[in-house]
Amino acid sequence: MRETLFDGDYAMLDLTRTHAARDGIYGLRYGGDVQVKRVSINPKTKLLTISSDNKNHPTWTEVDPEEAQIFGRVVWVWRQF
Repeated sequence: MRETLFDGDYAMLDLTRTHAARDGIYGLRYGGDVQVKRVSINPKTKLLTISSDNKNHPTWTEVDPEEAQIFGRVVWVWRQF
């Protein structure tokens, strides 16, 4: 998520948000990894697009919400300068 989150940043997640009810940045398990990614919802199909702000990482489209185990929504980030 470089450009939004950097190595060493701290992110606080709202652990009550275990489903993507709206677009945002979420902590999730997908593809066997625990990740923090940008998630957007297709309003017609309700399928997810999971992407990184770092263009060197893949974007996954048309993901069934049941396949992406969301465990929280990022609500706060702290960075030391």
